[in-house]
Amino acid sequence: IWHNVYHDEKNILLRQKDIIRIGLVQWQMRHYHTTEDLLKQVEYFVDAVSDYESDFILFPELFNAPLMGAFNEMDARHAIKELAKYTAPIVEAMSKMAVSYNVNIIAGSMPEIRDGKVYNVSYVLQRNGVTDSIPKIHITPSEEYEWNIQGGNEIKMIEFKGSGRKCIFRNSIFRSMLYETLDSKIIDAIKNTNSGIASQIK
Repeated sequence: IWHNVYHDEKNILLRQKDIIRIGLVQWQMRHYHTTEDLLKQVEYFVDAVSDYESDFILFPELFNAPLMGAFNEMDARHAIKELAKYTAPIVEAMSKMAVSYNVNIIAGSMPEIRDGKVYNVSYVLQRNGVTDSIPKIHITPSEEYEWNIQGGNEIKMIEFKGSGRKCIFRNSIFRSMLYETLDSKIIDAIKNTNSGIASQIK
């Protein structure tokens, strides 16, 4: 938990939840024949995490990669484009899970084709039905060489309705922090550091 030292305990009206529960999925890579098989495993974790009344569940990067096994005969750059065709239906199905299980799902990342280019995109599926996404900024050399994945060029702030919480997306979902309040100083700090969130925020 990040404690805001400037928070006034006397002003009860400004208080948010003191604790945010986040479920981190340890995803076992296994062969999936269909998207339905993959989504059954996804729902298993969503169901389990929601039982603990968690606010968020976080899936790992490229968790849908096993579906690419159906395209082993293709070269890597064509196979990743075929994998990207599964992204939209998976996002739609997981968005419905977020609503029905009342938990915000950070749906790892999946390949998405935008304007003919492949991006490694992170998705945030809120329990109120809102869907947000952001392409990974700093892609790895292997992502660029093997799959011709392009890097994104924006930092995005997402507000979670009804919680008073906001999430900054930088690189990908794997470098994100939750804050009760955000201002331009924090945004500038993130832009000017290569390690993510600045160590000191005033």
